[in-house]
Amino acid sequence: MAELAERSGRTRDTVEWHLQQEMTPPAEIGEAAAAMRAANPASNENDEPERGGELMTEDDLPFSGLPGNLGKLHRD
Repeated sequence: MAELAERSGRTRDTVEWHLQQEMTPPAEIGEAAAAMRAANPASNENDEPERGGELMTEDDLPFSGLPGNLGKLHRD
């Protein structure tokens, strides 16, 4: 967050506020984020899930194995 604020020329509070709002942040913040992403291409290669992009199955879900009588957690 600090690097994004520094690169955009905005305060950290301003950057955090814009990222929490449901609106497009100022161009400076978007450009700084794009520059940060371009500066670290190794992390861009790992954006897909580790298992080759497979969809989660029912067994992968955090509620797997719980009894079926948990009300709203179980849908018919």
